[in-house]
Amino acid sequence: MVATLVGQVGHGDDRVPVSAPPDQGRARRRRGGRWSRVASRLSDALVAATVDRRRHERWNRPRPIVASVPDPSPDRPRSEPPRPWGALAAAGADSTGSGRRVEARLFGPFELRIDGEVVGGWRGQRGLGVLKHVLSRPKRSSPRDVLLDTMWPYADPDRARNRLQVAVSSVRRTVRRVADVDILEHRDGSYRIPADVGVSTDVDEFERLVAAGRRAEAQGDPTTAADAYEEAVALYRGDFLAEDLYEDWTSLRRETLRVTYLDVLDRLAQLHISSRRVGQCIEVAQLILRQDPSREDAHRLLMRSYAAQGRVGQVDRQFEICRRTLCEALATPPAAATVELYRTVRVEATEARGRDWSFA
Repeated sequence: MVATLVGQVGHGDDRVPVSAPPDQGRARRRRGGRWSRVASRLSDALVAATVDRRRHERWNRPRPIVASVPDPSPDRPRSEPPRPWGALAAAGADSTGSGRRVEARLFGPFELRIDGEVVGGWRGQRGLGVLKHVLSRPKRSSPRDVLLDTMWPYADPDRARNRLQVAVSSVRRTVRRVADVDILEHRDGSYRIPADVGVSTDVDEFERLVAAGRRAEAQGDPTTAADAYEEAVALYRGDFLAEDLYEDWTSLRRETLRVTYLDVLDRLAQLHISSRRVGQCIEVAQLILRQDPSREDAHRLLMRSYAAQGRVGQVDRQFEICRRTLCEALATPPAAATVELYRTVRVEATEARGRDWSFA
């Protein structure tokens, strides 16, 4: 007993006998290990909760552009049917040597076809993310180091390289169920689509049509410009890679394309105004408001268009939608120009039928 007391170390109730029996020592170590594991799990849970909260705050903060909002009017334009896969491929496919044709849709939900056959049954989001990253690059090529930093930024380098190889192998196996082609190859430090495979994407075709419309406008050909813009609008089925909202690498590209889409709608609206196409003006204005419900110019365009058709009730309803939207989103009333326009077209709406109309 004396030896045991002499061998104790520590202070107060925390004193531990150095010569404690083996069974007591093992029990004490088990309890210590159990509490250590509990503390570790609590720490991991707190970290995860903090990350989730920050991510929620990041993606739910007020933004000037809203991806999905209630339709601003009951006269919602019918969405135009997407272009046929073959027409998309013929319009902008890369040169091919093997005859294989890869068609990818990056607007809205991701879709991939090889020689017209849909590829499905993807396993693992990282492999699919690698493929999307490569397809969205101008030369269909992504440096390996860029992919590692993008997909596994916090992983150990060796582990990240192993995960990349596993992800690429998964994509290759999925694609081979449809066609005997290696969709991703590694060459010169990059993963890329093989050069002998033709690739076309709706994003490339969208940008080509936008450029064609702007050239036609500059050359004084509004009809050709409007046709090109309408085709571009039909391709925009949704935001760029809408299923990957939380992937940082998609954010800048998504916002850039969305701004381009809104610019195309603005240009198209001006062309329809010049041609005095009331119905088309209504459709374009509603598309603008589905992207950004706080755009007062689009609300004013709708009020003018409804007044030109003599639809007094719709003029009233659109002004009320504008007022409520601005109040809820920005805590501000409509601008003086909007209020004045409403009063003017409200009076003139009943006299609009059968006479010339103007957006002035």
